[in-house]
Amino acid sequence: MKRLSVEWKVGLFLVVSTILVMGGITYLAYKKGVFERGHTFTLFSRTGEGLSVGMPLNFSGFKIGKVTELELNPEGIVVVQINVPSRHLKWLRKDSEFFLERPILGSAKLTVVTKNMASAPLDAASRPMITEVSDINEAIKKLEPLLAKVSLILGHVERVTGKMAEKNSLLEMAVADKDAVSAVHESLKNVRKVTTHLDKILARTEMELYGPEGIKPAVIEVLKEVVMNLKKTEEVLDNVIKVSADAAKATKDLEVLRGEVDRAMHSLNGLIEEISRKIPFKKEEKVELP
Repeated sequence: MKRLSVEWKVGLFLVVSTILVMGGITYLAYKKGVFERGHTFTLFSRTGEGLSVGMPLNFSGFKIGKVTELELNPEGIVVVQINVPSRHLKWLRKDSEFFLERPILGSAKLTVVTKNMASAPLDAASRPMITEVSDINEAIKKLEPLLAKVSLILGHVERVTGKMAEKNSLLEMAVADKDAVSAVHESLKNVRKVTTHLDKILARTEMELYGPEGIKPAVIEVLKEVVMNLKKTEEVLDNVIKVSADAAKATKDLEVLRGEVDRAMHSLNGLIEEISRKIPFKKEEKVELP
């Protein structure tokens, strides 16, 4: 009798444990929307790049559905089918707009924006067109005026270095110091070498916007090198002007050249700050507190 009682308790424990486990699994499935009815909508897209089956559909940063199927129709348009649970249908209205966001860094996101929540619900028979939003194109648009400014400044630097190179005899006449003349010529060679390097960088394709070897960090590094060489040239010219106090005409010409070098350096420094401010290719890392 005692043995039967123990067996009965063990059996009851197993039954109760099984019921609890199944109940927990069922509850989790319910919370995940497994048993919730889903509604299918069809969207059109001009490109399938960035789209994938299982891709979430976001509204205000929250997942309200997912992509269930992708196919290409005879007209070459990508047909995108999405499934949205019943509890999230209220976010889809007749005037809702769908966007495929493609950031420079990270994966693409499918987002729906509804400006008028009072409009009629989205009809399952409608075929909204997905609008592609690319951060790469925006970055190129921001970069174009900066590249034009770089070209203007480099042209100014070339004119300055050309004038200084032509005044070899003037430097030798003003200062009987071949080391100073050699220092000026060395700075000019460095500036031209860096200018050639920068021209090659500006010819890169938009794909090289990614990573630490992209256009922005390379341009800034080269511009800083140009500024450094111009500063060396400026220091040498200061010494030349001081020593050549007796040669009035020579001093006047050299002061003009020094002023052009100084303006070129200020322009380059301002350009470096503008590039860093306008084109933040790398996103700042955020530290989440517990």
